[in-house]
Amino acid sequence: MLWSFPPIVFLDLRRDPPHAIDTAWRGNTNFYKAKFGFTKSNFLWKFDVPVKYPPERGPFEGKNFGESEMRKRTKARECALKILYAIEIAKEKPEDAIGIFWDNSDPVESDVKDYANVLVRGVAKRREKIDELIAKHATNWQLERMAVIDKNILRFATYELLYSDEMPPKVAINEAIDIAKKYGDRDSGKFVNGVLDKISKTEDKDS
Repeated sequence: MLWSFPPIVFLDLRRDPPHAIDTAWRGNTNFYKAKFGFTKSNFLWKFDVPVKYPPERGPFEGKNFGESEMRKRTKARECALKILYAIEIAKEKPEDAIGIFWDNSDPVESDVKDYANVLVRGVAKRREKIDELIAKHATNWQLERMAVIDKNILRFATYELLYSDEMPPKVAINEAIDIAKKYGDRDSGKFVNGVLDKISKTEDKDS
């Protein structure tokens, strides 16, 4: 057990649907002040911890991306998704969620950690605009009815498309699709692809 105090609830991101996690949160007042953290594929509850504020600049900026860097970038996106997921479900503050996640994760390369933090903070800073664009281009879908995983993949990918010059749009979209297929449901990859393709083709970059 990672923490010596209760309560701890284990839920698997790849198995338990978002609405079940949301129900568990809202349906039990014992968890009202609990915090979220992740370890591996499990979803955990945790109380508040001190948070430090690492640099905001992306660690990959200006680099030529080889296979090793691409793997780091993929890992960073997956970590960002888990942190954004915790923020959404627990109504957690971004810095608290970031601190809890890294305090309870296996060590990763500094590039991975820094870029995941950049994505989370970037989405948090521009969330209203990003959500507006997602809703605009997700035909026949209301934002609040989207699967939480799909929605947060769209958020960090939209941030990358419009507010970062580090990678070609096609690569960023393909990475988001792969993560959606891994963590979402059967149709998540197709859904994410459709929305991001529209955003990429119609919206101006604002870096």
